[in-house]
Amino acid sequence: MSQNNLVTDFLYHVNNSPDKIAFVIPENIDSLNDYKEKLITFSHFYEIVAKYRKGLKNEGYVKGDRIIILAPINEKTYALMLAIFSLGMVVVFLDPGIGLKKILRAISDSKAKAIISVDKLLKYHFLFPSLWKKTKYTIDQNRIGLKQENTLYAKEYDKIIAEKMQPDDYALMTYTSGSTGKSKGTNRNIENITKQINFIKKAWPCHETTIDFPSFPMFGLMNLLCGITTVVPAVNFSNIGSFNPEVVIKQMERWNITRMCGSYAFHNKLVKKLKEKNKKIKSLKNIAFGGCPVTEEFCQGLFEIYPNAKTEIIYGSTEVAPISSIEINEFLAAKGDGFLVGHIYPGLQVKVVKLPQKIYEFDHQDGKQYEMGTNSIGEVIIQGPHVVQEYIDNPQATKENKIKSPTGKKWHRSGDCGYFDNEGRLWLVGRINDIIWSAQKELHPYSIEAQLDKLQGIQRSALVQKGKEIKLFIEGQLNTKNQPLLKQLLQKNNLEKVKLQSITKIPVDDRHNSKIDRVKLRGMI
Repeated sequence: MSQNNLVTDFLYHVNNSPDKIAFVIPENIDSLNDYKEKLITFSHFYEIVAKYRKGLKNEGYVKGDRIIILAPINEKTYALMLAIFSLGMVVVFLDPGIGLKKILRAISDSKAKAIISVDKLLKYHFLFPSLWKKTKYTIDQNRIGLKQENTLYAKEYDKIIAEKMQPDDYALMTYTSGSTGKSKGTNRNIENITKQINFIKKAWPCHETTIDFPSFPMFGLMNLLCGITTVVPAVNFSNIGSFNPEVVIKQMERWNITRMCGSYAFHNKLVKKLKEKNKKIKSLKNIAFGGCPVTEEFCQGLFEIYPNAKTEIIYGSTEVAPISSIEINEFLAAKGDGFLVGHIYPGLQVKVVKLPQKIYEFDHQDGKQYEMGTNSIGEVIIQGPHVVQEYIDNPQATKENKIKSPTGKKWHRSGDCGYFDNEGRLWLVGRINDIIWSAQKELHPYSIEAQLDKLQGIQRSALVQKGKEIKLFIEGQLNTKNQPLLKQLLQKNNLEKVKLQSITKIPVDDRHNSKIDRVKLRGMI
């Protein structure tokens, strides 16, 4: 990967493997009978990128301009990204699953000149001040005040000559859900993205024969830079848990996929359908998932349907991905409190610390005085080559979430609580903002909820606190004879005064469709 321009490696693969399939794009994804596919080679994809590049220039955009992309993931999305990169401009990527309120705030914060999006959002542009001064391109409906997306697609094209870039030049701004509050725009400059891709290449198989099936959208972009074929899953990425598993299974079987990644919600639905149909995907060699704690039943199902796959749980965040991993066999055999996320990837530094309430810089000891011992819980902080160093145009967020080290590099405050066990593996026990205080004791929800979820009749539990009131939300119907077990478990964890509330469905995050939405639950207290 060159530190000149992200498009450089894509151009290399176009020249060396022009007829190789770059993308398999699904169409009519809701019905197995109507399902179709579109195949795009690297040389054909080059032409699409080049026409968008020409169109962007014709519209007057120049190096440094920021353009928001908030549209369904397909070949146009990725081509626009590469065209923008080639001109030295900045892609502002908004995860469609973060919800309208955060999307509008991110649009305003991004300082972008233009937005490319869908009618569902843009038809209300006159109501949203954050959209007023931006040039708006619609991909699916012609309206007054909007330009058609094909305005950016020129009839002819020139040879792509990548704009020369410096390591600290902005390339990609990503706004994803965040755990609480508004989304923050991460500064993924040329150096950061380059190092992240190189880091992932070492940790995740990136061979010429790889057929990838990623439900994390940004992997499609990375695959273009690595010369890998991407089969785009037949899912709506704004609601990753809602899809027709019959169609997705057809894709997996037809293309003999070798690698896949995604959220628990995506995988869990697939596991259930494959088990129901008594099918196995034997071509799969590597599978990774993350986004939330997983169940033992789910993990056992993976062995049945993916018999030849190395299966890993990956821990990462918007600011640092990946951080650690654990293979399923080791995950199932481990005993401990919380959610095991495993071994730290080589090249990263991860510490568990107890920090002062306000700290923005470490002294010459680089935070050593705050480190917790083995099996002691604290906050997880990370430093390494692909750690995002700042939030764009948001010095306050950078100050609150980054700690400068004596070397000038910054430690990222993950907001996660965890500990290292005797084998040097990292366990997570909850978020700092979700700590429960009961009987003057600090409690962390993950391990308690894991115990509760094993009781017959409980589908899922969530423990939250608002002020002095602690409430346990229970999805499902607790078996009567297990009532004493529930009481004992709560007493054991100093939660005798907790209030119980049955709930039809525990709310989950918009992005992964699997993490408990504790902010929403606190609003119900």
